[in-house]
Parts: sequence; structure tokens; C-alpha cells
Amino acid sequence: MLRIPLMTYFLHGIGAVDWKWRTVPQKSACFALRNNISAWPAGIGLGGSSNINGMIYFRGNIQGFDTIANSTGNDAWSMTNMLEIFKEIEDYHGYFTDSKAHGRGGRLSIEKSHLHQCSIQLLRAAQELGYKIRDPNTNGPITDGFAPMDFYLKNGRRWSAFDGYLSDIIDTRQTLTIRKYATVTKVLLDDTNRAYGVEYIQNGVTRVALASKEVILSAGSIQSAKLLMLSGIGPKDHLKELGIEQRVDLAVGEHLQDKYGAFVGPFVSAEGTSFLRERDINIRTFMEWVMMGRGPLQCSRSEATYTWSSSYAKKDNYGGFPDLHTYFLAWSVDERYERDMETTFNIDPKISRKYYGKAKGKDSFFQMVSLNKIFGTGTLRLRSKDPFAQPLLDPKYLQHPRDVETLVEGIRFAVNLVENTTSFQEINATLLPIPFPGCESHSFKSDNYYECLARHVTVTAYKYSGTAPIGRDRTDVEAVVDSELRVFGVNGLRVVDASVLQVRQLSVNHVSIQAMAELASRFILKFWKKLPIISENPLSIFDILTRLNPDRENDIIR
Repeated sequence: MLRIPLMTYFLHGIGAVDWKWRTVPQKSACFALRNNISAWPAGIGLGGSSNINGMIYFRGNIQGFDTIANSTGNDAWSMTNMLEIFKEIEDYHGYFTDSKAHGRGGRLSIEKSHLHQCSIQLLRAAQELGYKIRDPNTNGPITDGFAPMDFYLKNGRRWSAFDGYLSDIIDTRQTLTIRKYATVTKVLLDDTNRAYGVEYIQNGVTRVALASKEVILSAGSIQSAKLLMLSGIGPKDHLKELGIEQRVDLAVGEHLQDKYGAFVGPFVSAEGTSFLRERDINIRTFMEWVMMGRGPLQCSRSEATYTWSSSYAKKDNYGGFPDLHTYFLAWSVDERYERDMETTFNIDPKISRKYYGKAKGKDSFFQMVSLNKIFGTGTLRLRSKDPFAQPLLDPKYLQHPRDVETLVEGIRFAVNLVENTTSFQEINATLLPIPFPGCESHSFKSDNYYECLARHVTVTAYKYSGTAPIGRDRTDVEAVVDSELRVFGVNGLRVVDASVLQVRQLSVNHVSIQAMAELASRFILKFWKKLPIISENPLSIFDILTRLNPDRENDIIR
């Protein structure tokens, strides 16, 4: 089931593959979600979240890398250098053919998505309004425009980080040891604050893995921040409150960020123009996917995308990148829709039945309008000293007025795009003509109505980040790691995951994390072997395993 792209959202909420994180109740958003709580899926297992994500290939606001380079004084983070890394790790077979923008032969396999008619009409509507159909992953800054989606696929099957980086070496690389069914509980520090290993629990037994050179945390924005704090690295007052001995006072978890937005729709359309599960999953389409890797099963429902600059972005510049990003989903309301919306977004089944049920059995599509730049930030806190306890995640959705204003403008654009273009009228597309439950007191399709809608159907775009931000030095009060991802105040400890990046600066997604990992490998090699960071033939992060230490470490059972 993991391999079938269409099954993506069925995987969320399954304990064997999903950590099933949950936010605390939101004060200003998520009103249609049970208890105002947003569901935050995150992948378990080798390959992490690439096992359950939407497989969308989208570099996003890469000009934000220049922001990091300028703020840290390290040119290795520049957009120009990162673009070369993006191309090096690609094996691109998508919709766009510019060889200057894309690479072949890398570890990330990228293919075209399947397009339903409603997605084709979106692209036509964009041209009707004067927007370009352009490569969102071009050899330069992202711009306003529309595009069909490219996905991480190989022969129409999901292509995860495990497939790209581990599957071909897992049985042969002598310097690679994998401990399955193991959970790290803390980083071990000596009296001088040097990291010398990690403690982990496997099958109920506490063990220790020792490091001869350094420890690298790549557990994701939530788990890495948890581990740092459980190890005494974090905000002084918070650690004291929990009775954790503090080793270093750093702003871990103080700047939690997420890319999020509003799930707008359904837009009802003519029969046969979108994906309807009961009609479109059958023996023929299944065999089409099995034999050729094509057809409706080859897509995770999000088939096209567009970015554009709000009036606020045009006025204030924002570093020159679009502040709104919309995912276009060919996803009709069917018999399983209530369950899908509950497991994917935690939307209250009663609300799903009352509102979305009105479109059941009809072809329809949705637009997930998201903030490409956020102004409000949240916090991550430990619930207790128990390493298995869920953390307290508070993204503070829609508590900053600029985020509200921008999202309302984005929703208005998304509705007008459908209802005021000839291309969409050709398939009789229109927003379901009834108000969303809880917003009946507002004039339908007014800005007040759209704000109410945004506060009800607030959903994550799965880009949790910013819990251990990168900075120049300790004078940066937000920073947890330096420009080579070394934790301040600790020797021999790095963080290499989305924790160090911030959505308010650049796009945080699967490919940006893969590119960052490649850059991190150069930092590590430079430190231990004095090799150049920017080179014509860089080594992969996995080459570190053989270049730095040919001897396996031993586990110690406590």
C-alpha cells in the first residue's frame, strides 16, 4: 500500500507508519477540527516522512537560501550553490525539460503526475488570466505562475528517501549499522559538554551507541527538538520546570513554524472531470498502474499547483518571493470522505457529513490555499521528562493579523479563478453554494465569510520547522546551531533536518531537506578531512560512513 501514490492519505493515522502528532487546541483556528486540534502526521521507519508524504516535488522559495547565507556569513548556503545541489541529487523525468534547471542520474527519482480534466482546466484558466505555465523548480528564484505537479516516483511507484539512499547499500555497506524498533531517548554529554553517544531503547532494553567523532540528529523538527531538551539543551526556565538538568541554554522549540492554510471546496464540476473513488478504482485502472505505472492510482490527488504574490507581498517585497501557494486536488466527495477528512485533517465527522456530504457522489475538486510566508510563530514544549510522551505543539495558527489578511486574499483569488473564467465554466465548476457550518451569519463569499472559513478549515501543509534555527553565533538569540549545523555550546553534535530551517524564510520540504543533507555532508567532510565545501564532484552524505570511520561502533547494554 505504501507504493501506491493514491493511497497517501489512507496512511495518515496508522500507528505503524505515522507518529500521529497532535497540536494543542488552537485559539484562533481549526474550529471545524475536533477540539480545535490539528493532526500532524510524520513518518515512522527507514525513510521517515517520505514513506507517507504527498510525494510533491517542489523546491519553493529557494531565494530564502540567500537569506541564510547573508545572515550567517556562510556562502555555502547561497541560492546559487544550493541550486547546483538540487540538480546533482535529481533524476528528473517530469513535465519540464530545461537541462539547466534539472539533473539526471541523482538519487531522487522524479516523474510526471496524472492529470484529470479539472486540473487541465486550471492550467487553461491560468493562461486566460495572463499567468504563465512555468516550471516551479526553475534554475533561479520562484515566480508567480501555475504548473502541473511532478512527484517522487519511479515507474509510477512512490520513491522514498530509503529507496534513493539506503536500499542499494543496506546489505553491503560495512560501516552502516541499523537498529530497528529502537527509539533514541537522549544525547549523552560528558562533563565538558561533548556529545559522545546516544541512549536508546530497543525491545524494552536500554542501550547506548557510542560515537568516535560526533553525533548527528536527523529525527525531524519535532523529535530532534525533543531529544535536545531531554538532553538538557533548551530554554532554561522550561527545563527547570520539568526537573531536567540544564547543560546549555538555547531557544530550542521557541520558534516552531508550519506552512498551513485553508482547505477550500468542494468545487462541484461536470461528470468525469475529477477523481471519484467508486467509479475510478477498478480492475482496469489498477492494472494500468501495475503494468505501466500510469492512471489515477499514480497520483496522490494533488495534481497541479500555483504560487502568486498577494497585495501585501507586492507592497512589502518579502525578499521577492510569492507569499501564497495553492495545491489543486482532484478529490471528489465519496462514501469514505468523512473518514478520510477525519484521519487526514482531524475534521469533525459531523461537520463533514453536514457540509461535504452535500456533494457526495458528484465530481468535485478542492484547493488548499496555503501561506508561503508566515508572520506568526509558535512553540514546542515537552509535556514531561518521559521521552515517549507527546510534546505540546502550539503553532498559533492565524494569531497574526497579516497571516489572516493574506489567507483571505488567497481564498478570494481561488474562488474567483474557478467562478470567473471561461475554462472552468466549460466544466460547470462552482463552489458548493451553501455556507460552511459556523459561518452562516456572514454574507456568502464576502471577506468576512472567507476569514470565518479559514478559521474553520485550517489545515497543515506538513512543513513543521524552526525548532532549532540556524544562526551566525550565540549573539543571535533565536539560533540553536551555527552555519555548519553544530549545536552551540556542545562539541560533537549537529542537527541535520527541518529543525534548522524556517518557513518564514524559505520553503521547507522533502527536496530542500535532501539538499541540506548533501550540504551537511560537505561540512562534515570539510571538518574531518579538510575537503572543500563547494566542489565539482561532492561526496554523498552516505559516503561519510566509509570515509570517516571504517570501524563499526559497539553497542553497550545498560
